[in-house]
Amino acid sequence: MSRVTKAAAGQLHEAAARYEAAAGSTPADATVLAGQLERIAAGFRTLAAIDQGQLPADHVDDVLASITSATA
Repeated sequence: MSRVTKAAAGQLHEAAARYEAAAGSTPADATVLAGQLERIAAGFRTLAAIDQGQLPADHVDDVLASITSATA
């Protein structure tokens, strides 16, 4: 796993932990966090495809930016 996918995995893990912590909170919080988690997971899948050579590497910065904005 490359440095980029490791960083994305860390972001996904962090978002999952926040989602689990908010699960007992208000439904609105859980819904927002679920959306963030899905966006991060989609970014992680894209980074994995880049890492495997299925997509061009010039998309990495855009994907990382989308993951960062999803967790902000």
